[in-house]
Amino acid sequence: MSAKVISGQVFNVKGPIVARTPTYYIDFTFHKAGEVYEHVIPKGWNSMFVLFKGSISVQDDDSVLEATHGIVFKANNNEDEIVKITTHKDNTRLLLLAGQPLNEPIANQGPFVLTNREQLNQAIDDF
Repeated sequence: MSAKVISGQVFNVKGPIVARTPTYYIDFTFHKAGEVYEHVIPKGWNSMFVLFKGSISVQDDDSVLEATHGIVFKANNNEDEIVKITTHKDNTRLLLLAGQPLNEPIANQGPFVLTNREQLNQAIDDF
């Protein structure tokens, strides 16, 4: 397995993108089928995998997911959560995205996501 840390600090590496709140944004490549990887998600964090090449199973589920899938985990507010994946094809690639919730309002339209309608309208006008 190899991993590129894009944001956050993990594996004694700090990613080049600085986020407003603590995050993990990690690009994984699993070179062989049958690799098992576990990652600790801090309590209260949102998290998801985005599988874009190969296939995996998640946690101890027998289902095999093929690219392209997004797997969203429910935040555990009581304790850290361990997410586990097992690869089923060589050269499987996925992203792990995780972070503390911002708990801010959301205004969205098309590709734009901001915190209020005024900012959204300005972004659309600017575009």
